[in-house]
Amino acid sequence: MSALLIAGLPGAGKSQFCGWLAQEHGFAHIETDVDGVVNALAANDLRVVLAAATELKERAPEVALEWGFRPEFLPQVRAVIGAGFDPWWFGGSEAAARRSYARRVRRDHGAMRAFETQLAAIRREWAGIAEAFEGHILPVVDLGPTFMPPEDIYRSIMRP
Repeated sequence: MSALLIAGLPGAGKSQFCGWLAQEHGFAHIETDVDGVVNALAANDLRVVLAAATELKERAPEVALEWGFRPEFLPQVRAVIGAGFDPWWFGGSEAAARRSYARRVRRDHGAMRAFETQLAAIRREWAGIAEAFEGHILPVVDLGPTFMPPEDIYRSIMRP
């Protein structure tokens, strides 16, 4: 049984990887924004967060929770990790992630401002993020952008 928390830079390929996990390995892919669980996971009461994370973990034998959380939610992220989710941070080149994100949102300037705001928050809170994801930070996006192949990410995550 695997419960993965996939987080990281916007545009780093979290959605694509979780979709690949669902297709190739039968994981239940839970997108916090799409599946309506972001409010429970972002609750101020960490008991609510823990209960929500526990419920999500029980949805299927293999679960990939994709959460592009705002850095101020680090206490909630720690609660999700405490519920048994194995955390993985998708990082790498900010410039490549920016290009990847920009291609996805096309000419939506509001979305690009949101990207820059999120990136600035990640930089400000990096020490806490690095501590929460210690040993589980993968450089998945590089200049180009080129992405680490999903098979390589999977091998890195599922290593014994």
